[in-house]
Amino acid sequence: MKKIKIAAIVGSLRKASLNRQLAEAAAALCGDELVFELLDYQDLPFMNEDIEFPAPAAVQRLRAQL
Repeated sequence: MKKIKIAAIVGSLRKASLNRQLAEAAAALCGDELVFELLDYQDLPFMNEDIEFPAPAAVQRLRAQL
């Protein structure tokens, strides 16, 4: 049976943010029943149409994860 995948996006970039702690707690509760991934987007550039095509490497990586 294929496992359900969950991608969590934490609104704060702080390492000790409450949102990050909640996401990590949710991941721990999932155990091996789900694939839980905490997305890392701190290296994403701001929206800039001048660099939209081809997409920067960080954007390509996040798209592949999603």
